[in-house]
Amino acid sequence: YWKQTYKVVFPQLNITFENNLHIGFSIEKDTTKESNKAKLEIYNLAESTRKKVETADTEVEIYAGYERAGGSILAFKGTVTYGFTRDAGTDCITTLDLADGTKAMRDSYCSLSYAPGTSAKTIIQRCANEMGVPVVYGDEVGELESYKNGFSYYGQADGALTEICNALGLSWSIQNNILNVILAGGTSTNRGLVFSPQSGLVGVPERITQAEYKSNKSNPKKTQKEKAKKEKPRKKAGWKITTLLVPSVNPADMVKVESKWISGWFRVEKVSHRGDYNGTNWGSTMELIEVQKDAEQNANKQ
Repeated sequence: YWKQTYKVVFPQLNITFENNLHIGFSIEKDTTKESNKAKLEIYNLAESTRKKVETADTEVEIYAGYERAGGSILAFKGTVTYGFTRDAGTDCITTLDLADGTKAMRDSYCSLSYAPGTSAKTIIQRCANEMGVPVVYGDEVGELESYKNGFSYYGQADGALTEICNALGLSWSIQNNILNVILAGGTSTNRGLVFSPQSGLVGVPERITQAEYKSNKSNPKKTQKEKAKKEKPRKKAGWKITTLLVPSVNPADMVKVESKWISGWFRVEKVSHRGDYNGTNWGSTMELIEVQKDAEQNANKQ
């Protein structure tokens, strides 16, 4: 965990930079339906290249990591929302503001009409198709209810997703251009990373207080009420940890922390990844909430 490596890819432009330019990035992710954001700085690009990469809606993929620990791993996938270049002494710095899923949500108007008995998963898959993204389900989602009276909707696909998820006690977000549907307050299927002073944990965990998911009580569906009964208190104590760069960690993943201050399995509420290829700022920060005992037991079985 000492030799930094990165790769920045612009798929539409057939342009790739890999350990050959000075770059810097900051990435912010959470479990809400709002787009995850990132900022990417690339130093001393040719003028013709700058004009291409600064164009709105240009696709960008950021990979980063360590040469002898898996190499460059996908940290962020999104599109350019704004780009500009400035002179900074001897350097010319191109800054790109990026968002994950913005284009998919913005351009996904749809008209849905389904007969009685249609499964909610069928409709969610249709929404994902309209948005042009794959869909994955988190732990404990299982089979979903069917709409006894059918389902109809006209508008942006993300609005239909919100309506369905609110009714069924679920939440959705887009992570690296993939639609993630999980149980509200639940976890994804990605788990197994352990952070300790010997495996990436840096410094001392910081105690924080997190606001938890709040159900939509105005929805009368029975399933929603049953899910709400299982919810935890409105405020929950959590922890903020700093680690070496771990770009594979996303919100709702479950990680284990082993230190003299805390020990156990935690759900990742928020995560930020940062990097400066010519500097020492190369790490991740996570806000964590301790998971329930049953989730811990399930994790230990895997």
